[in-house]
Amino acid sequence: MFGNARLVLVPGNIVTQNVDAVVNAANSSLMGGGGVDGAIHNAGGPEIKAACREVVRARGPLPPGQAVATVAGQMAAPIPSADRRRTARPG
Repeated sequence: MFGNARLVLVPGNIVTQNVDAVVNAANSSLMGGGGVDGAIHNAGGPEIKAACREVVRARGPLPPGQAVATVAGQMAAPIPSADRRRTARPG
């Protein structure tokens, strides 16, 4: 337990999990290279790439230590609307 939060480790394929969010370390271009990042982009479809492209267009490449939230596309962990997108900044 972390305060009121609970961390659960689940073996399996990250892109097929029914979860609230998928957290991924991506490169600064957010364009889905190989490995886990590429698998997430492939599973989520063009919606994820379009959202990442828009983030980079608006803000430029994402510096190390910063994070953004995007739609999940066709994956099982969708953020249902743009209103719920959040940008996290290191504290």
